[in-house]
Amino acid sequence: MRPALAIALQHNGAAFLNYPAHRRSRRGESHMRFIFGLIIGCAVTVGGAYIADSMASPDVGKMVNWDVVAKNIDTVTTLAKEGWKKITG
Repeated sequence: MRPALAIALQHNGAAFLNYPAHRRSRRGESHMRFIFGLIIGCAVTVGGAYIADSMASPDVGKMVNWDVVAKNIDTVTTLAKEGWKKITG
């Protein structure tokens, strides 16, 4: 082995000391990143399913029944509007 390669392969873990999780500038920053990641992950999953369904040929079954999804979203939207009206008076 070449000497430079041998030195490069001896890792002492010091790189991890530069990025400790407990030294964040704001305490809630990691929680917000987690929540933001969940939201983005859900959006990418639903978007990917929609794109896959829209590109699928008619003889192949779709992954998602989008009519049911639209009905459920309408129901949730109606409930949210009614709840908001109760809160605001």
